[in-house]
Amino acid sequence: RFYRDGDLLTAPDRNVETAPVAPGTTAAAEMEFPVPGPVKIVDHALTRAARRGALGIIDVSGEPTRDIYNADP
Repeated sequence: RFYRDGDLLTAPDRNVETAPVAPGTTAAAEMEFPVPGPVKIVDHALTRAARRGALGIIDVSGEPTRDIYNADP
């Protein structure tokens, strides 16, 4: 679920893959990760990601869901 401009009172957008968040604005998001492992979040202006560190990694823990993804088929 994605809450534009941090608006938690309005129904959120769902199934959003990417969303612009302009400088000086806010956003809130809820994500579900059915497969454990590192999930990378990156600023799509890749120069900011590579040179200024505008990226993050969410380390998802839990049991593997092999019917979704099997790293060792």
